Amino acid sequence: MDKLNKLSLPATILLASFILDGFYFATETRKQESIERQQQIELQTKIELDKLKTEEDKATQLQAQKQAVQLEFDKQTEIYRKECIVESEKLAKQFTVFLNTCTGVGGNSETFCLDSGAGKSFSLGLREPISTCVNRKRNSVN
Repeated sequence: MDKLNKLSLPATILLASFILDGFYFATETRKQESIERQQQIELQTKIELDKLKTEEDKATQLQAQKQAVQLEFDKQTEIYRKECIVESEKLAKQFTVFLNTCTGVGGNSETFCLDSGAGKSFSLGLREPISTCVNRKRNSVN
């Protein structure tokens, strides 16, 4: 029995070491799995943030393109508006010359001159609003 008592202490220590080692191994394994899960979450979050940033960049670029198109449209509209004003002023001068010629040289009444084909044409042209002229020019380009 004395021999059994001498072996029981080392066996107990050895058994306790195996048990403690098992707990330590299980703890380290769980810790490693937790670290890997956290890294996976961080990676997934980074990927999602990158996607959002890419979408945001695309939206910003699209907005900038829309603004550039609108700016070009506004510039072209202003050019057309100025052209229409010049045309309107030119037509008004031509109408004055026509009316003076029709009433002065021909001795016709102003009503007769206005009711003539040329008078009606001038009258229609002079009554055309600038916005209609601009739209007409824009549509003729397209």
